Amino acid sequence: MPTGRLVRTDCQLFLDRGLLSEADGIEVVVHSLQNTAEPVLVPDQPWETAADAYIGHVGSIMREEGGRFRLWYDYIYGTQRAEQPGDKGRCMAYAESADGVRFEKPLFEWHPMRGSSRTNILIPASRGGSVWIDPNAPPERRYRHQGKQALVIPGVRRVEFHASPDGLRWQPTHAAELGDCDTQNLAFWDDLAGRYVLYTRRWVRDPDPAGPRYRQVRRLESDDLVRWDTERIVWEADGLDLAWHQAPDGHPGVDYYGATAYRYPGAGDFYVLFATAFWHWFRQPEGGAVGVSGDPEDRRTAVEQLSPQTFDVRLGYSRDGVRFSRPADRRAFLRPGRSGRFDSRMVWVLPFPVVVGDELWVYYHGLNRSHDHRIDPAAGAVRSGIGRAVMRLDGFASAHAVRVPGTLVTEPLWFAGEGDRRERRLELNLDTGGGGWARVALLDSEARSIPGFGLEDAMVVSGNGIRVPVRWRGNAALASLAGRSVRLLVQLFDADLYAFRFGEGPRL
Repeated sequence: MPTGRLVRTDCQLFLDRGLLSEADGIEVVVHSLQNTAEPVLVPDQPWETAADAYIGHVGSIMREEGGRFRLWYDYIYGTQRAEQPGDKGRCMAYAESADGVRFEKPLFEWHPMRGSSRTNILIPASRGGSVWIDPNAPPERRYRHQGKQALVIPGVRRVEFHASPDGLRWQPTHAAELGDCDTQNLAFWDDLAGRYVLYTRRWVRDPDPAGPRYRQVRRLESDDLVRWDTERIVWEADGLDLAWHQAPDGHPGVDYYGATAYRYPGAGDFYVLFATAFWHWFRQPEGGAVGVSGDPEDRRTAVEQLSPQTFDVRLGYSRDGVRFSRPADRRAFLRPGRSGRFDSRMVWVLPFPVVVGDELWVYYHGLNRSHDHRIDPAAGAVRSGIGRAVMRLDGFASAHAVRVPGTLVTEPLWFAGEGDRRERRLELNLDTGGGGWARVALLDSEARSIPGFGLEDAMVVSGNGIRVPVRWRGNAALASLAGRSVRLLVQLFDADLYAFRFGEGPRL
């Protein structure tokens, strides 16, 4: 058996630091999303436009066969403490779009709200949920949803599961008591693990009420969506995160409110995680409001009284969905928007980003109010919505070289298919600008040049595309290397290399 990672035709992203064996004159750079100026969806229906209503930070986006975009989102209404049943609540509402930009809200007579007999509300008491398709379910339960329920007993919440044949008509199926499960609960079938997985929050609380309390992200597994086990912490503030700020009284300056994670399509065993960082590292002005901590009985902890109480999103990646790493460049992947906009205080990436042609469309929730309920003064009133950001496909990070040619060598890789007659080629997701270039050699597992694929044989590659082909003089055939371990040696000049793949052409 050859050594190295089996890649078949999987895309290899340079977000993964483990891909590099050597690098000289190369820097791996994270490419942050640029928020769009206006949301694609806002609270605009009669039951959504009251002063106490806004769009919450959880939801799901999906593009189905035929191209229709489907969006399930969180609608919140009412005061923090309801005196009467129905004074405060969260609902799962629905919108759809033909182009992913202009969304419409179909109305149904299923769940009236605040004087409106027809609404787009699908589940009237849903909190922290997400929608996904279960490949193991019968047709009547093809769509799944899970959301948290209000506190059953102090410190214990239930996750309530629903199922639907069409994503519109939902029925409850069961509930699971999982302890801490506040904020978004994200489930899906992981065929690598051969089990269902659930990413959700976990609290760490010091017994001393004045002691540090912070949030982690955990993963659970299940065979049946009912019994959950194998709890593992997959993300929390590490030493570098905590070193950024010295918060008062020994409290952490940042913890992670939650995260969304998924198997990145077309990249084999590669997982991407969007971790929502919650920042609280200096004392807020006297007399300011404080946010609700999420602790039992709504006790407010010292950490919740720190500022700025804002969210941004950080990147993680993994080869097993459990052990997540951070890129060396830790810059925020998604930042709050400029002052006055709907997303100027909080942002949260919705599962799951959508591939549209050569682009990845990332939808996110935005709010101009911080966690302690301070409204952006440049706006004057609460604004919320769902935004859309666009990036190049596979473009989370790139191996970057500027004026001095840089060189990188990958870890050993091998692709299957020995003996078949498909034409194979190496394709780069590359941007050289006008004057940059790349050259690629193939080495064996011992880093020796493979005849016909050396740098002296390599043709210069330039351009900007997600599948730029690599060629060698003499028409060296990649199919001859199927089943062998190879390393890529890449020279870059004034260029960004985002990813590569061993593509398959037509059968000969």
